[in-house]
Amino acid sequence: MLNNYNIEEKVNNFIKENLELRKQIDEINKREVTYISVIKKESLFDNLNQDSKSIILASLKRQHIILSKNLARLEETRANYDINIPIDIHNAIDHTKQEIDGISMRIKELEGQ
Repeated sequence: MLNNYNIEEKVNNFIKENLELRKQIDEINKREVTYISVIKKESLFDNLNQDSKSIILASLKRQHIILSKNLARLEETRANYDINIPIDIHNAIDHTKQEIDGISMRIKELEGQ
């Protein structure tokens, strides 16, 4: 049986995790803007030299790992709720899945060259 202290502790932990996830997502978004600008300058992936491709590919793979971990944490958090899952958790899960899909497509495109 949960008492108010346990509920308050769970809520505080959720808030801390949510803030950390948001910071990580913001950092990934900043990196993505940087890499996209690099890619645009290089006329997309076609004109990149092998070193540039390797750097961008490694970065995309790191982002994929971070986002996958974030998604797992978000899904764990969602599992802690019964049917009253906060909308921001739903939104964060959807957003993270979209980010993962986009990065996966870029990785496949780079690896296919």
